[in-house]
Amino acid sequence: MLKFDNDEEGYRAWLAANPTGYFLNCYRNSRPAWRLHRATCYTFSGRDNLTTGQYYKVCSTQIEELTNWAEQGSDPDYGACKSCNPFAS
Repeated sequence: MLKFDNDEEGYRAWLAANPTGYFLNCYRNSRPAWRLHRATCYTFSGRDNLTTGQYYKVCSTQIEELTNWAEQGSDPDYGACKSCNPFAS
């Protein structure tokens, strides 16, 4: 599991190297609730400032690692993206 905070280049490199991975889109203030996405989620395509300002990303190739991390205190109310549906097989 890796956290990308003010690291656009690192985050984009991770996405390119892990197209079957997942990430949590995290708000610094934890509200609204964080969202779990597939690395290939089109809703982030072509956007800038993905790890700066009010956002940072936590990434993993294992969905369970991210959900456990979120549920154990970071943001137990996280949700899943409806566009990329990370829990679908």
